[in-house]
Amino acid sequence: SQLHALYQPSLARDFPPDELMPWSRMEALTQAGQQAAYGLFEGNTLTAYGIFILDPALPAALLNYFAVEPQYRNQGIGSQALAMLRQAAEEQGLCCILFEVESPQAALTPEDAALRQRRIGFYLRCGAQPTGVVSQLFGVDYQIMLLPAGNVPVSPMADGQVAQAMDALYHVVVPKELDQGRIFSDVCQVSLAP
Repeated sequence: SQLHALYQPSLARDFPPDELMPWSRMEALTQAGQQAAYGLFEGNTLTAYGIFILDPALPAALLNYFAVEPQYRNQGIGSQALAMLRQAAEEQGLCCILFEVESPQAALTPEDAALRQRRIGFYLRCGAQPTGVVSQLFGVDYQIMLLPAGNVPVSPMADGQVAQAMDALYHVVVPKELDQGRIFSDVCQVSLAP
């Protein structure tokens, strides 16, 4: 019920429609134990949230959604939330958190490219590391970054392992039955960057 309350308005506000998973899919993943949501609160007020995709066979989780509530942005809440998520990942026995960042090279405007680059800079300052893995999911181009769990300073996975883990996690995210006769490879590709 808390995740449903977060879906509208927060997720719908914080992510473009082409990146927002339908609520019915999110609900099914949560009920199957393949999705977990974390919130950072100030008292009873949500300040930031992260939603993970999980596969118990993998040592990594996909941070599918991460955002700071608008009134708490630019106050260090995002850095604090990521540090807490790193600790939670370590406590769950994960070696790292994988996540997508929109590719600056695929931006349609210079302003959008600059925004994407600022996001990457934020993650780098928080201890994330770039990988040599890229993906395209439902037409959106991403670069894959890795945030080591706990206080580990170096990447615990090689790029080939990251690509395999992302492919497996995308198989969790993307429904087995797609509309209009499409198959997984029509909507999702993971590869090593050229």
